[in-house]
Amino acid sequence: MNLEGVHPLRLGLCWCEMEQTSRSSSQQVTDTEVASALLDTRSRLVLSAFLTPTSLSAAARDLGRPLNTVKYQWQKLRRLGLLKMVCDGRPPLYQAEGESFFIPYELTPAHWPQDMLQLLHTEWNRRMDTALLSTAEDEARRHGVWGMQVRRQENALTLEHAAWSAGWNFTRPQAPAVLDLLGELSLDFEQAKALQRDLLQLLAQYRRKPGSQPHLIRLTLTPASTEKAH
Repeated sequence: MNLEGVHPLRLGLCWCEMEQTSRSSSQQVTDTEVASALLDTRSRLVLSAFLTPTSLSAAARDLGRPLNTVKYQWQKLRRLGLLKMVCDGRPPLYQAEGESFFIPYELTPAHWPQDMLQLLHTEWNRRMDTALLSTAEDEARRHGVWGMQVRRQENALTLEHAAWSAGWNFTRPQAPAVLDLLGELSLDFEQAKALQRDLLQLLAQYRRKPGSQPHLIRLTLTPASTEKAH
């Protein structure tokens, strides 16, 4: 979180000690309104801006959102006890009450794991698909016809986005960093665990050194269902 502009010396804040509490353990939610706020994308985004002591104006600036929009969510989070004041200065600083919350399914609109999974994926998939289509449209304007490529991978025919151009390749240096793969791999348990570990380590490596342009990423790895395809 960028805290530039909220340093106590620059803004004449009181020299109060920030409350340092252990927040490594997850807090179990028991209130439906609190659960609803944590499940709401907008509320959760604003709460994320206060994972470190932050002023309201700095949070709005970091999120790139209008102050009044952030203030509405901030007021709700304060009322629900999800935000606390940690420094009563000018401006005051606020921090999230925790970094991890457990919400029982009975407090969610879904009630069942599969319903909640669909609920969570719907919004994220919409964002991902919108971004992919926007990038594809830009590439189509540059390279002519854009469509779906059916080609063999191992013992199956797979689908992928492609351009009808002999010189087009999504890994070329000038192309946007796009990757959207669906398929199956035949792995032993040890291989699957190694792949899981490698993917998480690779993701952590890039998170430690963030760049300037936001990218969306979707990683899923699971043993295939034993149900036969119809």
